[in-house]
Amino acid sequence: MKKWYAHLFHDFDFCHYWDNLFLMKYLPILIALLLTVTACTKKESNVIKVGAAGPFTGELEFFGQDQLNGVKLAVADWNAKGGVLGKKIVIVEGDDGHDPKKAVTVANKLVKQGVVGVIGHLNSGSSLVTAEIYNKAGQSA
Repeated sequence: MKKWYAHLFHDFDFCHYWDNLFLMKYLPILIALLLTVTACTKKESNVIKVGAAGPFTGELEFFGQDQLNGVKLAVADWNAKGGVLGKKIVIVEGDDGHDPKKAVTVANKLVKQGVVGVIGHLNSGSSLVTAEIYNKAGQSA
Protein backbone atom coordinates (compact mmCIF):
# COMPACT_ATOMS: atom_id res chain seq x y z
CA MET A 1 0.00 0.00 0.00
CA LYS A 2 1.47 3.31 -1.05
CA LYS A 3 1.63 6.23 1.32
CA TRP A 4 -0.51 9.27 0.52
CA TYR A 5 2.58 11.32 -0.32
CA ALA A 6 4.25 8.71 -2.53
CA HIS A 7 2.95 10.22 -5.77
CA LEU A 8 4.71 13.50 -4.99
CA PHE A 9 8.07 11.84 -5.37
CA HIS A 10 7.21 9.05 -7.74
CA ASP A 11 5.75 11.32 -10.41
CA PHE A 12 8.66 13.75 -10.33
CA ASP A 13 10.51 12.41 -13.37
CA PHE A 14 13.24 15.07 -13.27
CA CYS A 15 14.94 13.25 -10.37
CA HIS A 16 14.66 9.90 -12.09
CA TYR A 17 16.09 11.38 -15.30
CA TRP A 18 19.29 12.33 -13.48
CA ASP A 19 19.47 8.95 -11.70
CA ASN A 20 19.16 7.15 -15.04
CA LEU A 21 21.70 9.50 -16.66
CA PHE A 22 24.16 8.75 -13.87
CA LEU A 23 23.66 5.00 -14.29
CA MET A 24 24.07 5.14 -18.06
CA LYS A 25 27.27 7.14 -17.77
CA TYR A 26 28.99 5.40 -14.88
CA LEU A 27 27.67 1.82 -14.94
CA PRO A 28 30.24 0.61 -17.51
CA ILE A 29 33.07 2.22 -15.56
CA LEU A 30 31.88 0.47 -12.40
CA ILE A 31 31.59 -2.85 -14.22
CA ALA A 32 35.03 -2.52 -15.80
CA LEU A 33 36.52 -1.74 -12.40
CA LEU A 34 34.75 -4.68 -10.80
CA LEU A 35 35.94 -6.97 -13.60
CA THR A 36 39.50 -5.85 -13.11
CA VAL A 37 39.34 -6.51 -9.38
CA THR A 38 37.64 -9.90 -9.71
CA ALA A 39 39.28 -11.11 -12.94
CA CYS A 40 41.62 -13.51 -11.17
CA THR A 41 38.87 -15.20 -9.16
CA LYS A 42 36.11 -15.60 -11.75
CA LYS A 43 36.17 -18.04 -14.66
CA GLU A 44 36.01 -16.53 -18.13
CA SER A 45 32.61 -16.02 -19.69
CA ASN A 46 31.02 -14.02 -22.48
CA VAL A 47 28.64 -12.35 -20.03
CA ILE A 48 29.05 -10.09 -17.05
CA LYS A 49 26.56 -10.77 -14.27
CA VAL A 50 25.61 -7.66 -12.30
CA GLY A 51 23.24 -7.84 -9.36
CA ALA A 52 20.40 -5.37 -8.89
CA ALA A 53 19.02 -5.48 -5.37
CA GLY A 54 16.29 -3.41 -3.81
CA PRO A 55 12.68 -3.27 -2.68
CA PHE A 56 10.99 -4.34 -5.93
CA THR A 57 7.87 -5.25 -3.95
CA GLY A 58 6.38 -3.93 -0.73
CA GLU A 59 6.16 -0.51 0.89
CA LEU A 60 8.98 1.11 -1.12
CA GLU A 61 8.24 -0.73 -4.35
CA PHE A 62 7.94 2.46 -6.40
CA PHE A 63 11.50 3.50 -5.51
CA GLY A 64 12.83 -0.01 -6.09
CA GLN A 65 11.09 -0.31 -9.47
CA ASP A 66 12.54 3.06 -10.53
CA GLN A 67 16.00 1.86 -9.53
CA LEU A 68 15.54 -1.41 -11.42
CA ASN A 69 14.22 0.37 -14.51
CA GLY A 70 17.24 2.67 -14.46
CA VAL A 71 19.60 -0.30 -14.27
CA LYS A 72 17.74 -2.05 -17.11
CA LEU A 73 17.90 1.09 -19.25
CA ALA A 74 21.62 1.52 -18.68
CA VAL A 75 22.34 -2.16 -19.35
CA ALA A 76 20.26 -2.17 -22.53
CA ASP A 77 22.07 0.95 -23.74
CA TRP A 78 25.51 -0.52 -23.12
CA ASN A 79 24.64 -3.94 -24.52
CA ALA A 80 23.44 -2.18 -27.70
CA LYS A 81 26.93 -0.63 -27.92
CA GLY A 82 28.59 -4.04 -27.69
CA GLY A 83 28.66 -4.46 -23.92
CA VAL A 84 31.63 -3.80 -21.69
CA LEU A 85 35.01 -5.17 -22.73
CA GLY A 86 33.17 -7.05 -25.48
CA LYS A 87 30.95 -8.89 -23.00
CA LYS A 88 27.18 -8.70 -22.66
CA ILE A 89 25.86 -7.45 -19.31
CA VAL A 90 23.21 -9.59 -17.62
CA ILE A 91 21.16 -8.36 -14.66
CA VAL A 92 20.49 -10.73 -11.78
CA GLU A 93 17.60 -9.28 -9.78
CA GLY A 94 17.17 -9.62 -6.03
CA ASP A 95 14.05 -8.32 -4.27
CA ASP A 96 14.81 -7.52 -0.63
CA GLY A 97 11.33 -6.05 -0.01
CA HIS A 98 12.86 -3.31 2.19
CA ASP A 99 13.58 -5.99 4.82
CA PRO A 100 17.13 -6.49 6.16
CA LYS A 101 16.49 -10.22 6.75
CA LYS A 102 15.43 -10.70 3.14
CA ALA A 103 18.39 -8.58 2.04
CA VAL A 104 20.81 -11.09 3.60
CA THR A 105 19.12 -13.90 1.66
CA VAL A 106 19.28 -11.84 -1.54
CA ALA A 107 22.97 -11.03 -0.99
CA ASN A 108 23.86 -14.70 -0.49
CA LYS A 109 21.87 -15.63 -3.61
CA LEU A 110 23.65 -13.00 -5.72
CA VAL A 111 27.07 -14.10 -4.47
CA LYS A 112 26.27 -17.76 -5.27
CA GLN A 113 25.16 -16.76 -8.78
CA GLY A 114 28.56 -15.19 -9.41
CA VAL A 115 27.73 -11.51 -9.90
CA VAL A 116 30.76 -9.23 -10.15
CA GLY A 117 29.03 -6.48 -8.20
CA VAL A 118 25.67 -5.27 -6.97
CA ILE A 119 23.75 -2.09 -7.70
CA GLY A 120 21.69 -1.55 -4.54
CA HIS A 121 20.47 -2.16 -1.87
CA LEU A 122 18.26 0.90 -1.81
CA ASN A 123 18.00 1.55 1.91
CA SER A 124 20.71 1.73 4.54
CA GLY A 125 19.19 -0.99 6.74
CA SER A 126 19.60 -3.52 3.95
CA SER A 127 22.94 -2.13 2.79
CA LEU A 128 24.55 -2.32 6.21
CA VAL A 129 23.66 -5.97 6.83
CA THR A 130 24.77 -7.09 3.38
CA ALA A 131 28.06 -5.18 3.12
CA GLU A 132 30.05 -7.84 4.95
CA ILE A 133 28.64 -10.60 2.72
CA TYR A 134 29.73 -8.75 -0.42
CA ASN A 135 33.11 -7.82 1.05
CA LYS A 136 33.88 -11.43 1.98
CA ALA A 137 33.01 -12.47 -1.57
CA GLY A 138 35.25 -9.75 -3.02
CA GLN A 139 32.36 -7.85 -4.55
CA SER A 140 31.20 -4.27 -4.40
CA ALA A 141 27.72 -3.04 -3.62
